[in-house]
Amino acid sequence: MTSDRSQPTERDVGKPIVDSDDNQVGLVADVTGNEIEVDPDPDMLDRAKARFGWKDRDDDTYRLDADRIRTVTDDEVVVRVP
Repeated sequence: MTSDRSQPTERDVGKPIVDSDDNQVGLVADVTGNEIEVDPDPDMLDRAKARFGWKDRDDDTYRLDADRIRTVTDDEVVVRVP
């Protein structure tokens, strides 16, 4: 059963971020309040760190406000892009 929601939580770290056309635009690197940190070009090490919950601040991450999040599913975060 898939549960859709609009607010990210810590358990979303490591999920792929996709746009409405299903194009992957990054990986959830961290969740802070209503914002997510996006790693736009994750490598294998970034994916492993995210999966194990090892947070490492990276200069290549970007914050995305919750109002840009369309939905969060069990498998991905879908965002609105301009």
